[in-house]
Amino acid sequence: MATITEKPVLDFDLYPPVGKEDWRYTFACAQVKSLETFMLSKSALQNMATSSGFEDALDMLSSSEYSLLQDKDQEQINDFLLEKRTEVRNLFIDLIVDKRIVELLEARSDFANLRLALRRKLTEKPIGADYSGDGFVKADEFEAIFEQENYSPLPIYMQNAIEVAVLAYYQNKHVCQIDYALDAEYSRYTIEKAYELQNEFLIGFFRMKADLTN
Repeated sequence: MATITEKPVLDFDLYPPVGKEDWRYTFACAQVKSLETFMLSKSALQNMATSSGFEDALDMLSSSEYSLLQDKDQEQINDFLLEKRTEVRNLFIDLIVDKRIVELLEARSDFANLRLALRRKLTEKPIGADYSGDGFVKADEFEAIFEQENYSPLPIYMQNAIEVAVLAYYQNKHVCQIDYALDAEYSRYTIEKAYELQNEFLIGFFRMKADLTN
């Protein structure tokens, strides 16, 4: 009988202490800890994931602050969750002491929008307007930038990523090459930025993330 090899499971909600204690974040940590009491528990999320259908999953939220979602359709629910995500991002930006770290957060959204724009541009599909509203480059600017093929308004790291992704795509015109190239450029950018910030936690986190991706 074949044996099952157990592998360690990474829990991205829990991290061991990294680097020296930074007492500048005492207030921020206390506020985040208090907000954690309003989060859905891991068991609640597991029960929703294994529910029989969409309506049953919503019923499980009746005792939480998300109970108002029961009266909304899927599009309204999606809009509500996007608003909540924006609130969380804004809270992070308000609480973070090292404002340069915010660049890493915004870059993630920029690369997500860049992936969408390049896929549409290189495969000659119509450019829509369903870009993320987060990031340094606003959603309504992406369409104009790629229609005019004037990439100068974009940050340098995005201009470099476009060049690498375009060259990768035209090797065999396979759309997956865009994703591979952008993932590699995003990993390179975040690791370089983490070293620039001399942040031990970010260096370890992004190096680990890059290793898992590769």
